Amino acid sequence: MMKWFKLSGFKVAMALTLGMMALFFLDELQDAPITEFFRLVEYKAYDIRFKARGTKPAGTDVVIVAIDEKSVEELGRWPWKRALIGQAFDNLRKDGAAVVANDIVYAEPDPNDHAIAQISQLVTRYEETGLKDVKVMPQSFDQSYEDIISRLSDSKNNLAKQKVIQLANDLAQSQAAINQQSNTFYEALREQATGGNDTAFAEAIRQFPGLVLGYFFYMDEIEVEGLKKESYQGGEEFIAPSKIQSVILREEVEETEPFQTLRNAIGLERNIEPLSKAAKHFGYFNAEQDLDGVIRRTQLVGRYNDGLYPSLTLEAIRA
Repeated sequence: MMKWFKLSGFKVAMALTLGMMALFFLDELQDAPITEFFRLVEYKAYDIRFKARGTKPAGTDVVIVAIDEKSVEELGRWPWKRALIGQAFDNLRKDGAAVVANDIVYAEPDPNDHAIAQISQLVTRYEETGLKDVKVMPQSFDQSYEDIISRLSDSKNNLAKQKVIQLANDLAQSQAAINQQSNTFYEALREQATGGNDTAFAEAIRQFPGLVLGYFFYMDEIEVEGLKKESYQGGEEFIAPSKIQSVILREEVEETEPFQTLRNAIGLERNIEPLSKAAKHFGYFNAEQDLDGVIRRTQLVGRYNDGLYPSLTLEAIRA
């Protein structure tokens, strides 16, 4: 009996193996404090192994275009007008860049295009008031003329009737001309306001087939707290060009079973429609930290509504 308690290399190794297996299965079942401790130990050992390996020389085929303090000092505070970013894309394309992976989400219209909202308000006010205001041009105007003309049906009032009809026609033509002029004016104003920003930015994207637009997934309810569901749910059509086509080789396997290990995102923060329509490639750039706040890995494929989508890195390689 005592010899079972006598230490040997084999018994120590077996005990360590069984202990590690127990920790592994415990970690699969729940995030127990003891498993978190050993996980942190593994993270630090992982860091030490990288430091021991030493720095690997970087290649020259990938560069980072950074928005840094020097850039802000020279070009002004962020956010810059998107026409400027579009010009940067044009410069990169003309200088021979094969692919640009853009890790910024343009979820709202360019804030420098604040005039767009003001123009829209003017158009609405014009449509709701302006010539259609009851004090200027009663909505019952046509009906009023018909009433007057019906009262002038006698032959002796034919001349007056013709004059009223002519006046109604002239006024209707004047109203149509003013409406046309106003619409033309507002369209020209809107074009001037947007021509240098989102419209120009979309055109720069369209001219660069190797541009990858970035977006990110919402992974849990905490991230979307306070947001309206329609603002983050759906939107697959905006990233559909980069959806990964998957094939299940075994008929007996349920379609989504191989992907169950991937967390299913509950929503996405996407780019505005004009920019999304102009791009051919899309990739998410979510970054998840380990327990100690360090980012050591990246997930190359994400899952959304049981569809598979590439990360910004993977899509850049594919592009």
